[in-house]
Amino acid sequence: MNFKIKLLFCITITMIPLMSFGAGKFIYGFRHDPRYINKKEIGSDLIVMKKFEDGTQEDMYWRIRPEDLPVTEYLCNENTFDLCLEEEEAECFKPCLSYGPQLVTYAKNMNKIYFTIDTTEVGATGIGSRLLFVGDLIKKQLKLLTITDGFLKATYSPNERYIVFSRSLELYVVNTSTDETFIISNKFIRTKKYREVHYLKNVHWISSHTFTYLDKNYGLGKDPTKILEATYDIDKRSIINNKTIK
Repeated sequence: MNFKIKLLFCITITMIPLMSFGAGKFIYGFRHDPRYINKKEIGSDLIVMKKFEDGTQEDMYWRIRPEDLPVTEYLCNENTFDLCLEEEEAECFKPCLSYGPQLVTYAKNMNKIYFTIDTTEVGATGIGSRLLFVGDLIKKQLKLLTITDGFLKATYSPNERYIVFSRSLELYVVNTSTDETFIISNKFIRTKKYREVHYLKNVHWISSHTFTYLDKNYGLGKDPTKILEATYDIDKRSIINNKTIK
């Protein structure tokens, strides 16, 4: 199995003001705790910290390990992810996970974190499927939301009820209250003489339940053959307007 070199941002700590607690206010902090075998980094845990704003106390609140995630062999087999082999145990977490949880965003309004973890499909190039999870910071519960195709960017609705996670070929819309998740995608066609690939990018919210995004249609060349600006209504679960940009 190929093993990726992780970027330095994995060790950074993010501190975000939260609420009054006990004698004063505290903030949540997030960091990645690398694992090593013979001085070789083989994975990491996601650490959630609680720290009082006056700096008098800092405690580890929750350690999220690859082994803790609700992933079954059935899910791996259904999506043709290779199961961990005995000789790969040092760099593979059963049943089919690689490295460790990587924080994407913290939804302060709902006290939830969203993170991904690589499957065994991800190689040295970083290409391959990842699993998107939500973690409830109050209940300390984890839930699998969907399978994604790469690193994600999170864009919040104005009232923070929804998050759109964008990557390339698909958009993943998550209700931060209920964890309901659905996918927006377009057709993918490829033959020897014809190709139609849609990249969905540049999410921009225009209300609490509608947003626009660019649908870039790539043919056989390097440049998009057509660009549409689509307006999507979450309540209607449909595109309500398409405007040609190119």
